[in-house]
Amino acid sequence: MPASVPVCTGTYVDDSGAVVVVCLCDLALSASMGAALAMIPATVAADAAKKGSFPDEIFDNLREVLNILASLFEGTHVRFRELLPPSIALPPAVANVLIRPSVRMDLELTLAGYAGGRLSLLLA
Repeated sequence: MPASVPVCTGTYVDDSGAVVVVCLCDLALSASMGAALAMIPATVAADAAKKGSFPDEIFDNLREVLNILASLFEGTHVRFRELLPPSIALPPAVANVLIRPSVRMDLELTLAGYAGGRLSLLLA
């Protein structure tokens, strides 16, 4: 995902508290995932993505979706730490993963009835 694309950033840590995975979601997908979890209309999600500002319910639901995503990481215990909106400067530990990930996976996701978008997973 190009650096110029605004994203919501999810961070995941290991048992020592070190950032081991960073998840980037473009605004369209972020709003859609947060809205779909609570069946909030797709038009509300599209408006939020366009504005780049999410109602609390959509943001909280996105946090829950990313929390559930932690269960997909196998091998070591990884837990979801936080969700950062696009307007927040990234902490150095997160920025370091973005600069030099050991593995990167870029996905294009679709959600029935909602706008799809891009999600990237970067491993430290």
